[in-house]
Amino acid sequence: MAEMSLNKDMAVGSEFSINTQGGTQAVWFNYFKYMFTLQGSKLRPYGDGGFMLDFASGGPYFGVLFGGGVNIPVASRLMVSPELQLGPIFSYGGGSYRVGPLVVDVKGSSVFVIYFRGGIRYEL
Repeated sequence: MAEMSLNKDMAVGSEFSINTQGGTQAVWFNYFKYMFTLQGSKLRPYGDGGFMLDFASGGPYFGVLFGGGVNIPVASRLMVSPELQLGPIFSYGGGSYRVGPLVVDVKGSSVFVIYFRGGIRYEL
């Protein structure tokens, strides 16, 4: 994952992730992020959205994800970040799509996904 701050509240980024629970699903997600400020709190909630490419069985698939999360500081420059992402993934052919432990057979149609994930972030 790489993220570049545009100013105090805005950033653009790109991430690449591989899920190896069953098969090998690779996801490339490019996004715009807006950070919100809570008065008197160290928590940094954010909203983000962007385009993704999902390289799974029968793919690649194109999708648009939107969501958000919160950066929770645990040490200097180290944060835990629970996040929710949702949106459509469009397909043009058949195949199987893996969402966590579930396998969805896609027959040339679109699916709507909901990702809930956590991450550990360190700012350089």
